Amino acid sequence: MISTPSIESRRLKIVATYRALPKLEQRIIQLFSVIYEPISQSTFLKCLNHVNTGQTENKLVAMANKLVTTATIKPHIEKLISAKLLIQEKTQLLKCEPLLVEIATREAVKDGNFEIFVNTVETCISIPLDWSGNVRRFGSRAQLIREVRIGIYRKDFKFVLKQFADFQRYSGISNNFAVEDVLLLVCNNPFDSDWLLSLPIEIYSAVLIGQLENGVSNLLPTEDFLHCLQQFSLHPPNLNTPNLGIEIELLLTLTEQLILHGRLEAAHQSLTTMPQASRDLAQMYEGWLALLTGETDKAIAHYTAALKAYKKAAGKRKTYFSDISGIFFILALIKEGSAARLLEAEGYATLMQTNHGLSRLYALLLNVIKVQQGNIAAKTKVLSATISPHQKVHSIETLFSALCLYWVDVDVAKATLPPILEPFIAQAEQSGYRWLAMEAAELMSRLKPKTPYAAQAEAFR
Repeated sequence: MISTPSIESRRLKIVATYRALPKLEQRIIQLFSVIYEPISQSTFLKCLNHVNTGQTENKLVAMANKLVTTATIKPHIEKLISAKLLIQEKTQLLKCEPLLVEIATREAVKDGNFEIFVNTVETCISIPLDWSGNVRRFGSRAQLIREVRIGIYRKDFKFVLKQFADFQRYSGISNNFAVEDVLLLVCNNPFDSDWLLSLPIEIYSAVLIGQLENGVSNLLPTEDFLHCLQQFSLHPPNLNTPNLGIEIELLLTLTEQLILHGRLEAAHQSLTTMPQASRDLAQMYEGWLALLTGETDKAIAHYTAALKAYKKAAGKRKTYFSDISGIFFILALIKEGSAARLLEAEGYATLMQTNHGLSRLYALLLNVIKVQQGNIAAKTKVLSATISPHQKVHSIETLFSALCLYWVDVDVAKATLPPILEPFIAQAEQSGYRWLAMEAAELMSRLKPKTPYAAQAEAFR
């Protein structure tokens, strides 16, 4: 989820209310935030008494070493519900307000109370174990998220993975989300660049790559995440680190993002920080940049070298680039246009038209290639293909499907594409994807010559 201004405005009000609370009530919220799952007031009372009696540093000053009763705690709980810092569900169970939950937990860490609260959770509302004593039997997704959050705040990625493994093994609950989904849920609520980069690289890489990929796919603004990734890139990878592969993936993601944002010089500069041992693989981005500057032969040479390195790394003869840069190798081959290059492009497009997120686009490119090879029937397939707006499919699919139609039949493109491309241009510009906006505006200028799109494309350029 990428936060919207309305969400952040509401969060600011909630946090301001929380900050104005007495310390005791702030700590109550923090304990609820660590517990995470909805619980009854009696269960919370049990947890709070465990905190007080087990407390050695007297952090909860107002109630330390005293047994808390329902009558004692009820006014505080009602006040927090009224302030909308606690959510009371229809079942009367209580939980921390979702927009506050991570801020409260981060403050519990900062205040030194986090481990005290975790010990309370593990003692009072622990997850049952199987017969071996090593595998947890989760009763809900909320319990899984609670334990994953504990692993994140302890900076223990192995613990995080273990919780998911246990959940998938014994919970019996349908699991249609991945580790990355929970990492995003926690780390983007709200996003804090400095805090994120303090976590293990396995965690912050999943967050940054996931958010940036989602941004491109849906044309959503991701400037904060891009800036965070640029902060990471200021320190060249250590060749001796066990996480070198992750660091390389982050640098390649940065290069891709800079290209899509229209910052080609910065993208080229980012490649210079790549370790020498990884330069061959990075040539796919050199190829992409060369194609965008009109150097088709140079682009093909770079891509060919990169694909050779990619196949060697994958240990497969029949494989192809999995990210969107691979599309541009096929485009370079189509642009070169010789029979040999078209045959090569056909092979790659055929390989990628199944089992890939952009398989429909690759299938469309395959038919464009066949049209160039003289296959008349393939033109009908291009003309009958559905071109979905960017709100429904990956933005790259929308843009290049539109280009495929234009290449095959200009008249049909003129009648079909403007309602799809106009909102695409507006959203791409608003979210900072200036290269995507420029390409779409350039296409629109050819579809509707007597409009400002030509000047807009030039401005983007």
